[in-house]
Amino acid sequence: MDNKHRMDRIPAGMLPLFPSPYPGESFYSILCRYHVRSGNASDWHTSSQLFGYNSSLISTLLTPFHLEMISDWSPPVSGLDPREMLHQNTAYDLFSINSYPGELKSIRDIIDGRRTARFFPRRMHSKLINPSGYLRFCPECAAEQIKLYGEPYWQILPQLDEVEYCPRHRIRIRNSKVPLAAIKYHYHPASSVLNKSSLQHPQGTCCQEWDHLFKKGKRILYQTFLQHRLAAEERGKLCGLSEPYRFIQ
Repeated sequence: MDNKHRMDRIPAGMLPLFPSPYPGESFYSILCRYHVRSGNASDWHTSSQLFGYNSSLISTLLTPFHLEMISDWSPPVSGLDPREMLHQNTAYDLFSINSYPGELKSIRDIIDGRRTARFFPRRMHSKLINPSGYLRFCPECAAEQIKLYGEPYWQILPQLDEVEYCPRHRIRIRNSKVPLAAIKYHYHPASSVLNKSSLQHPQGTCCQEWDHLFKKGKRILYQTFLQHRLAAEERGKLCGLSEPYRFIQ
């Protein structure tokens, strides 16, 4: 950490304005919404309130980095439980499918206060993040969030590697205008990024793209069939078969 981002580590106190998480909301998004509620003039000020220093925020997008501090920010009456948020507001469950038991134990120990954050497995973020390099969103999900909650938020699912379509609305996930590098020390709430124009998408996009993928899959399947048939004919192992049915028009 350079001198620009270094400050004395003062303990964070209770934060009565800390928001409750929305379904599937990223931990980073929750922190962004606190930044808006706090009225702080700078990102640096918000980070000093939350962490006691200007901590990097990138890992909070998908991982439970700093999640153990929820107990310091919110009173028990708030109902915020870091152990529950570990499963609801981070990609921990996905990470646990193919991870070392020691890594998972370290995370749980940190959440329960038995270890410090220096034991956090740093590879968790790089293993899960989508390589697009931007904060991502589903336009239909964001529009629904505005109707339900009055504001959009950053979901976990669109940020994951190999997630290109919203499984609920069956439309392509979009890149926002915010590169991941920009969130290292800055809060970019979805409410200030996603405007009306960014939530619009062409009608029929889903059907057109699925139709394109289906036709492409049929062509690949047919080409693979022909390659195997020709190879078998050359070896003299195929005989008496009629011309293959041409299902590609």
